[in-house]
Formats: sequence, C-alpha cells, structure tokens
Amino acid sequence: MNIEDKFKLLSKINLLQGYFGSNDANEEYSKVINEILTEQIDEFVQIKKEFLEHNISNIIILLASLKTNISKELFKNPCRKNWLELIETDDNNIKYCTDCKKHVFYVTNQSEFLFRKNLEQCEL
Repeated sequence: MNIEDKFKLLSKINLLQGYFGSNDANEEYSKVINEILTEQIDEFVQIKKEFLEHNISNIIILLASLKTNISKELFKNPCRKNWLELIETDDNNIKYCTDCKKHVFYVTNQSEFLFRKNLEQCEL
C-alpha cells in the first residue's frame, strides 16, 4: 500500500470512528459507512464481520488498532491520543496534545502531508 492509499484509509477510519463513537449518527452518515464497508479493503474484513454482528465495541477497538498501525508506518512519532481527545484550537485542522505538548495537524492526503513535513510539522 502506498502513502496516498494509507492516507485514504486513515480518512475512512476517521469517518468510521466518528460514526461508531457518535450517539447522533444520521441516515446520511449510515450511507457513507455502508459505502466504506462494501469497498474491497483487506483491512476492513474483520470490521465488516463485527458490523454485521452488531459488535460496536469490537469495531471501535479494531479501528483504533488499525489507525495506530498505519500511523506508525507513516510517522516517526504519531500522537497516541485520538483526534477527539485533543484540545480544540481556532483551526479545525489543528489540535493540541497535552501529552506531547505539540500541535497535531489533521492531514488527509500525501500533498498535505508533504506540505506539513516541509514546514517541519510532520515527521516521516
């Protein structure tokens, strides 16, 4: 899997985490989730199985694990906290981590990543 594919997968994982961690998921969100889970992505095989069996707690664990593994492949020192655990800033794509005392940047593709890397905001 190349870097761009890993970023796409991380983006889908974030959507799934938002959906399964939310109490106010709506029908439109459900359509997006169903589209993601019907894609032929090897990493989602177990998640699909758990989804069909309505094992939401297992899905949340699997998503966190998958996200951690991909982040470790992409970044030297990925933040251990979930995006939702970070402190909000004025910019929706930047949050602050109280553990590592750094800003964390939300990147969704390789070009954004390279932009942040050139600014020394992300480490590959």
